[in-house]
Amino acid sequence: MMSVLAPAVAGAGTPKIKFKETAWNFGKIKQGEEVSHEFVFTNEGDDTLAIEKVTTTCGCTAAIVSDRSIPPGKSGKIEVTFNSHGYGGQVAKVVYVLSNDPKESQRPLEIKAEVEVPPSPKIEIEPYNYDAGLILEGEEVQANLKIMNKGELELRVEFNHRNAAYYVNGKPAPVPLKLASGKETVVLIRIPTPPAVGGVLAGASAEGKGGPAPARIASEKGGAASGEVSAPDRKGRAVREYVLLKSNDPLRSTLSLYISGYIITKEQLRELFEKYKDILR
Repeated sequence: MMSVLAPAVAGAGTPKIKFKETAWNFGKIKQGEEVSHEFVFTNEGDDTLAIEKVTTTCGCTAAIVSDRSIPPGKSGKIEVTFNSHGYGGQVAKVVYVLSNDPKESQRPLEIKAEVEVPPSPKIEIEPYNYDAGLILEGEEVQANLKIMNKGELELRVEFNHRNAAYYVNGKPAPVPLKLASGKETVVLIRIPTPPAVGGVLAGASAEGKGGPAPARIASEKGGAASGEVSAPDRKGRAVREYVLLKSNDPLRSTLSLYISGYIITKEQLRELFEKYKDILR
């Protein structure tokens, strides 16, 4: 029986996928343009080639524009489309074709493009995270935020937070804040800390629909449910604030600054000083 089956097994066919090209360069394209290319392949094996699926990365879509089952000697096509919205400069993307070819079950296909970005504002901020350290109860949380325009056109920025105030050079920041190309400024952000009233901090609330998340201030023991804030305890309260920045930068229209800190009372501050006064000398 084995001697009869051996020749049949040895002569079993095998599919083999062969692409005309495995990389394609679209060259220069304008930002927002959508471009496509068809990758042609042939089954050079002696058994039916089955295309199982095509996987893509962000910015790309791919479709099998021929039969999924390709007989020996026949050809098929994979169409890859790239949407350049939100991209700039040199871009490379990879698509994977999965088939029953035992030697190339996952064949990568690469596309490239140089995306030309029209003149536009470009926002940069420093920092993205700000640690305010210890904050005396009743005082404001303050953070300095540097905003830079690295683009070619005027940058316009608006801030979004439920109760923060913004200052530039000691004066209230204009709305919107405008920065010419290549310019930068420092914005002082001041956020009042709500006092403790009736077991929770005044002004604390759960996150609502739309707009930025409200301030979250919780005790070190875990805080209260639904975004509420616990009453002050012997260990103080953590502060977590998000300030949103909306701009006319086409690639980064929304950014956020995360501000953290720790509220303590004057009594707690005195206790800390007494505890560590020898180290501070």
